[in-house]
Amino acid sequence: MKNKNDDKLTVIIISFGENTLSECIDAIENQTIRDQIIIKHIKGISPIHKAKNLFYELCETKYFVEVDADMILNKDACEILLSEIKKSDFLTYVVYGQLYEVGYGQRNIVNCWKRFIFKYFKYRDIRGCDRDLHNRAIRFLLHRKKIKEKKPIGLHKAYNSIFNTYLKSKCDVEKHIFLKEKIKGFIMPLFDKYIADPEKYKVQIFGLLLGTLTSKERLLHEKDSVLEAKRLDDILKILGYKKLDDLKIINDFNSADLRNKFINSYNSYDNNIKKDLTFDILKIFSNKEIENINDFEEIIIY
Repeated sequence: MKNKNDDKLTVIIISFGENTLSECIDAIENQTIRDQIIIKHIKGISPIHKAKNLFYELCETKYFVEVDADMILNKDACEILLSEIKKSDFLTYVVYGQLYEVGYGQRNIVNCWKRFIFKYFKYRDIRGCDRDLHNRAIRFLLHRKKIKEKKPIGLHKAYNSIFNTYLKSKCDVEKHIFLKEKIKGFIMPLFDKYIADPEKYKVQIFGLLLGTLTSKERLLHEKDSVLEAKRLDDILKILGYKKLDDLKIINDFNSADLRNKFINSYNSYDNNIKKDLTFDILKIFSNKEIENINDFEEIIIY
């Protein structure tokens, strides 16, 4: 017998200071099935696995859509996702649709979950906690399903603030190092794009370079926005800045030489190789004389 709750949908928004939050909420408020939607909001909880582990508790319906505050859904997105997950077989625990990332094409997704999965699985403090959960679910013959809709069902505005621009660049590098992805696949084209116009992309370059210096131990853990904001403040103080908006390229640099050092640091955990890149970061961005490079290293290589 059909449960009347099957036609309802919880939408859970996860936010951490994104300036696109109001736009995200407006998009949900204007969904074609708005009268079937219950909106819940997780604010300012980090690391992200802690926020996601609230899903089961917050969800009031059989199905729910997980939305980051930088995702702007098309008005029919929830209707499409709900229809697809209702038609899915028992072993399908989540369906997903593509999002268009401004400036990059179809890169991200929006998930519509069956609530029951979180009765049995919890997110862990592991880099790529979504991937980790999916890998564990597969062992029980559960699977994901991409919706039939070929076009994107919304926008992903990942670079919605200067801090998120920095953090996304840094975390993209960290994630690919953790996954042992070859640098030429995704990261190197980004680096080459940014380095061709360093004044425009100085924050992205800063994030990419620092991302290769993250310690092996830290790479194992999920992104922690609170920790990252604190670390960034400490780094900026040492470099002579009050805020990220003030960041400048102080000294010119050899693009080919920096490119090689970036590649070497990406591919190695050798401290001497990372120290070599650290000197370049200081030379390029430091707005004051650094008395002790070890103070800088202790913060960035953590």
